[in-house]
Amino acid sequence: MVLLDSAHEEQFSRVSALSPEWARRIAKKFSADDQRANGFLPPNQQLNWRFDKPLIVIEHRQMPSTAAPDPMAKQSEAVFHVLQKDLASRSKYGQLREANQSRHYIQRDQPELVVQAIKDVMRDAQANQGGR
Repeated sequence: MVLLDSAHEEQFSRVSALSPEWARRIAKKFSADDQRANGFLPPNQQLNWRFDKPLIVIEHRQMPSTAAPDPMAKQSEAVFHVLQKDLASRSKYGQLREANQSRHYIQRDQPELVVQAIKDVMRDAQANQGGR
């Protein structure tokens, strides 16, 4: 599996915990019902799922241009990095890769990274299944 700048089930609750302002921003855009309907967990809840197959998580490293002037954006970026690391750790085969020249749309900004990750996952999956 290859995840590109993936959502994490705890991202809204973790970012909301940064400050009351972040909590207001998120609540204004996404109601609690919308969050749950889209797989996001309320505060203090976690999923501890595991994935026993090859997994590559690719995260963006350039802040979105619309967020750059926002002083709170760097805080949320730090949280997103921690969450991407968490996703990669869900598999014993997990890897976190950085798209240093990308914002959120990695497949558009650095498609070669995505293609390589897919090839690597396919190779590793085939090797783990005895070439079948």
